[in-house]
Amino acid sequence: MSLRNYKEIFKKNFLTSVACEIRFTSLLIIKDRIGQFQKQIRNDFPKIARGFTFPKEFEFDEWVFISDDDKNKLKIFTDRLSVITTLYNDFDPFYKMVCDVIKKFFESFKDIDTLKRIGLRYTNAIPLDPEKPLVDILKWFNPLIYENKIEDLTPIGFSVEFRMPKGDNIITCRNRIPIGESPHYFIDIDTYTERNIKKEEFDTIFNELHDLAIEEFYKNIKDEFLNVLRGVE
Repeated sequence: MSLRNYKEIFKKNFLTSVACEIRFTSLLIIKDRIGQFQKQIRNDFPKIARGFTFPKEFEFDEWVFISDDDKNKLKIFTDRLSVITTLYNDFDPFYKMVCDVIKKFFESFKDIDTLKRIGLRYTNAIPLDPEKPLVDILKWFNPLIYENKIEDLTPIGFSVEFRMPKGDNIITCRNRIPIGESPHYFIDIDTYTERNIKKEEFDTIFNELHDLAIEEFYKNIKDEFLNVLRGVE
């Protein structure tokens, strides 16, 4: 395996979405202050979409704000906030967008001083040759399923999940090929911290989760796929 540059920005990527989520103790007061928060973020998320509305007796709602180009989405629920993008080339712009949203959120909801969970998720969907998808998998990837299982059984689809602790963090990695669809190989990496977290820790943990996700992604791919990402194959 060649040396890996974890800060490399690739010419191509196959990310379908990147999402950062924070969770906190449920607060119904969010419903009263959501308009104030919207004023702070509407330059970046001017569109409003209908979120999920629970039956009236639950008094819960979801608010969804979307960027002008529809590439970035902000979802707020009574116990969580998610920033999601489908346009990701480099961590820095996403990092700045998320931190700006989180800062404004904390300014609007000063009651929240402790988080219960911080998560960062990368979902990749790589198209495979429909005539020989398993050849591409064995050539490009280090799947969680044993390679001899692929060679011997020639599966038409599979789904494997692996979860492990890394210090205070958890990494969940999923590999799958959906059955009955055009062949794509999914690398889904979800990193998160779940404990009582001071809001001041967000920046440090966010960066840690990114580093863990990148490290895990490199474990999932072979040098031949690096060439694909670099646009030289």
